[in-house]
Amino acid sequence: CAGGVGTPAEFARALSLGYAGAQLGTRFIATRECTASDAYKRAILDAREEDVVLSERLTGVPVSVLNTSYIRRMGLRAGPVARWLLRGNRTRHWMRLLYSVKSFWQLKRSLTREDRELWQAGKSVAGISEVVPAGEVVRRYAAAPGMAQANLARGPD
Repeated sequence: CAGGVGTPAEFARALSLGYAGAQLGTRFIATRECTASDAYKRAILDAREEDVVLSERLTGVPVSVLNTSYIRRMGLRAGPVARWLLRGNRTRHWMRLLYSVKSFWQLKRSLTREDRELWQAGKSVAGISEVVPAGEVVRRYAAAPGMAQANLARGPD
């Protein structure tokens, strides 16, 4: 399962549905080891699920980002020329390359400049409430399936 898993309980639920595991991205931004700015980490903690939007302006394909004032100024959709180039068989790859190079520099700038709030995050932000060590995240997620099984065995309170 990739995306949407922000809590150990959601992870246990995904496993119970038959998933072999989950890919966590946003959750590890809010860890002590992550080199993202404190402002980025605060934004993750403060964000709600509805604060995450899809932007085509970064790569030409939808990318989940926090709906910051910078994103609102920049807009979510690719411009008309870019959309036209992305439709062409011969031009699509060049446009994506251009977007990739541009987004790399934008993301790098946004990590150090708070006025360039280009912060990728998924809807799992809703389940993230604290910055903890990465090892603690792993421990909590590793324990989740066993805790869920114990709760099922115990039955309703």
